[in-house]
Order: sequence, then structure tokens, then C-alpha cells
Amino acid sequence: MMNGNRMRIATWNINHRVGRTTFRPEAAHAACALDADLICLNEFYPKSEEESFRGVLFESGYCHQRISPAAPCGVHANRVLIASRKPIEQVDLQVPTHEPHLRTNVLGVRTDEITIVGMRVPAYDRLEVAHLLAAWEWASDLAARLCEQPAVILGDLNVSLKSLGYQKGRHLQAILANGWTRVATVGATYHGHNGVRSEIDHVLVTRQCRATHPVVLTTIGEFSLCGQANSISDHAVLMCDLESVPVLSSPEVSE
Repeated sequence: MMNGNRMRIATWNINHRVGRTTFRPEAAHAACALDADLICLNEFYPKSEEESFRGVLFESGYCHQRISPAAPCGVHANRVLIASRKPIEQVDLQVPTHEPHLRTNVLGVRTDEITIVGMRVPAYDRLEVAHLLAAWEWASDLAARLCEQPAVILGDLNVSLKSLGYQKGRHLQAILANGWTRVATVGATYHGHNGVRSEIDHVLVTRQCRATHPVVLTTIGEFSLCGQANSISDHAVLMCDLESVPVLSSPEVSE
């Protein structure tokens, strides 16, 4: 729960896959059970169930909700939903519009003085490498624009720390070298087929923020979030405490 300027934030890929998976209405109740102050849900594509899904969140105290833009007519694309217990305002992140999937998978909000970017880097196929690199170039530019203010980037970035030597991994590495810190976690956040495990969900913060007590959750209460045959998703929840902190400038040296 919120304590002064501290809040608990969570990110969860709920595995809607543009409607290719069975819709799990209990995902909304599971998200509420996290008891976070702000929840970023990515890969959000509930078809006709959006109103009821968001209604469950609202009734549990998440009265402030923002959603990323819908895709153009005829295009199926996942979206990002951010639900918060305290007021949030949407932020224009100047997301490129020439390729629809990045735009629908990014959402910026501001609460108090912290800018929070919910993001899922689309899983482009091998024929769309140019789109993937363009998405990471934009993300790197965004990180550079935000690096001198309290800011957070969280979500499924579809890249693990083991991929830092590859093209998309090098962009993440550059972000981390440019004033950002990745919140350290223990355990895989993605549980794929045939026992595949990886850490592709991340929380990144600028030096004007402090993130503490990170946890990776595969269950919450009665809900199996991931890792089992009947789990809601193939992603765990990544959650941590967040607060803004003053950054003191270096003292001037008198001659």
C-alpha cells in the first residue's frame, strides 16, 4: 500500500496473444489480489470482455485507468492497461505511428512526479527485424529523454540479460549504461513450453527513483499466475516498491 511517496507497482503479461488464447476473466481478480498500488497489464486483448475486466479492477479500488491506443481497423494488436489507486494522467511519449504494434504496446502515465512507462516490445518475427530494431531505437531515445527525471519503464521487453550481446540486447545494455538501473530479481519471469525459462520482464528506474523489495510471483492466493498447466498466463508477476528520491548535485569545487 502507498506510504507517503512510496507505492507498490506490478507488471504482468496476461498472455492474451491478440485473442489467440482462451480469455481468463479470473486474471482481473488475480491482479487485484496482488494488492499493488499501480498495475501494468501488458499483452492485453480481452475482446468483448474489456468493460467487465476493467470493472473488476474498478470495484477493487483501481479507479484510475488508462489504456494504450487501439490498433487501426483490421489490425490485431495487443495493448497495455495501467490501473492505479491514485490519480494518473496520460503522457504523450511520441510513439512512432508508421508501424501499429509498437504504438499499441506502449503507454505512459504520470502519478505525482514519477513518469511510468508500461511497455511490451512486440515479438516481431524474422521478417520484421527492421521493425524490432526501430522499436528498440525509439525505446533508447525515450530512455535518454527521461533519464534526468523520476521515471520507470516496466513490462515485457522480450529480451533477457543473456541476450545483451545481440542487437536488441545491446539497446537494453545502452539504456542501463545511460543513467538507468534494472531492478534485480531472482527467478524466471517467463515460463514457456518445453521447460523454457527466461527473464524477459523488467523494471527499469532512473537514479531519481528507488526500487526495493522486488519479488517474482507465480502464485497469489488461490490463483496460479504461471508455471502450471492451468495457470492464467505464461508470465509471472514482477513487483517492487517504488519511491522518488532527491538527487543531490555534486558540490562545486572552489578555486
